[in-house]
Amino acid sequence: MLAGVRSFADLYHVKCFEKIADLSRVEFLDRLQILTRSNYRFRGLSAKNVISGNYLLDGGAERLLLNWKAQRGRWIDKNAGEQPEPDISTAFSNLLRNSGSSSFTYEKVEGLGMHEYMLLTTMLAPFESDGPQDTDEWNLFTEYLPGDEDEDQLHEQHSLSSTLARWNNDVVRVIPKYSDGSPSWVWFACPYNFEQVHQMLALCTTAARYMGRGESD
Repeated sequence: MLAGVRSFADLYHVKCFEKIADLSRVEFLDRLQILTRSNYRFRGLSAKNVISGNYLLDGGAERLLLNWKAQRGRWIDKNAGEQPEPDISTAFSNLLRNSGSSSFTYEKVEGLGMHEYMLLTTMLAPFESDGPQDTDEWNLFTEYLPGDEDEDQLHEQHSLSSTLARWNNDVVRVIPKYSDGSPSWVWFACPYNFEQVHQMLALCTTAARYMGRGESD
């Protein structure tokens, strides 16, 4: 689709959409494309649309959804007897999986802009660590997603909506407690500075619009 060309789509709650599309099948999973700050122009959206918080998931939900999709892709390949080929560099994989940990090593990722790199190593890092002495580092993926060994979760119909719902519920509970500042894992949800707190609140509640919450379409 050309940049600037507006398209229209039917909207569903994630939980309702999961009843229509079998996301345990590669032909459906591959067509699941997450709208992000990097690709929104291909949907004909302006920066103003994005800042309004009406289209993008918050940062934490975005990282969860992208990792959820990648994990299911690996499970599908394994069930089909295929050995998945790495589709990203080792440096990029290290950045996506390990940033924020005290053991993370910084290295250049070819083709990735500095702004995006800094976001992924700070506000969007999956780990929250107090330093080398921290023996219990918090990790977004292990907190909200099944382990890679839990392949039986591939056929869990509402895996995605339940993951996003758990994250959203935690964000809603935590954000008001840190209105005057917050630890980085809370700001994980909203990659914007303190002067943009009104935008932050909009972004942090956006995920609720993608939840099933028991409604039916």
